[in-house]
Amino acid sequence: MKKLSLVLLILVIVMMDHVYAQPTDKKNIAGIGVSYFPYMSKGIYFDSPFDFWPNNEPSAITRIFYARQMNESFRLGAYLESGSNRFTDQTNENAHSFNRSLLGLEWISEYPKTRLHLELGGYFGYGLIKASHWNDLHGVDFGMLAGPAFDMKYFGVSVNLKAGFSPYKSKGTPEGILLYTPGVLFKVYGKF
Repeated sequence: MKKLSLVLLILVIVMMDHVYAQPTDKKNIAGIGVSYFPYMSKGIYFDSPFDFWPNNEPSAITRIFYARQMNESFRLGAYLESGSNRFTDQTNENAHSFNRSLLGLEWISEYPKTRLHLELGGYFGYGLIKASHWNDLHGVDFGMLAGPAFDMKYFGVSVNLKAGFSPYKSKGTPEGILLYTPGVLFKVYGKF
């Protein structure tokens, strides 16, 4: 009975939001976001000469972004991300870390065209991994985003589930790193 009441309450809220939704003429959004990666202990792989999956402790990744409304339900934009990872070596005794920076494109479709709506999209970026004891690694970052968003007149918030894949290569040691980055992306943005 409680589940049915909750479903009916959510249905009423969505219907009222649809009835009272006002179209917006704001075409641009800019904001910040933070990604968290719960339960990710094996989301990184080191290529030759190491060839192992270390114990991984990813930190929160910060994101700055801008997007433009291309048509009624599609946004296209750019983002800049920065974050770090801590991991242990094969013996699980020594802790190491690296920093990762990204610049990329993001696309989001929105449905329905109401204040409370769903977002589905993806991202593609170019990244750099730096660590004091390695050669720099370069690679791509790509994946998809999906989740709810709520827009007001001048600002909005969204919570997206994020699933990404990031292969990085270098001409030194290590030859490559592979990151698997599922997580939750919280975004707050202004509309203008």
